[in-house]
Amino acid sequence: MQQVLFTVPIFQETFPPDGIPVYSFGMMLFLAFITALIWGSARAKRIGMEATRFQDFMIILLVSGIIGARIAAAVIPYAEAAIDVDKPADLALAEAILARRQ
Repeated sequence: MQQVLFTVPIFQETFPPDGIPVYSFGMMLFLAFITALIWGSARAKRIGMEATRFQDFMIILLVSGIIGARIAAAVIPYAEAAIDVDKPADLALAEAILARRQ
């Protein structure tokens, strides 16, 4: 999978060389959000709830999720969050960090 799906050719001075990049992970999150919004709104109407109430709830969830992710990224120590334990040396590093923590 490509990290950058495409670039939007505007603000090329600010975002060199091609413009604003559109990342695949962000696009997948956007498509999942829109799909859940459409499906959930139809389901809310079917059970008798106002679709706008469900849509407001989804926007609140999106904003609080982004804020929570940013807070978690600031609170979690980078050394512990960034370890990819796929080699014995990485496991030893993770154990050393956890031992220092206690």
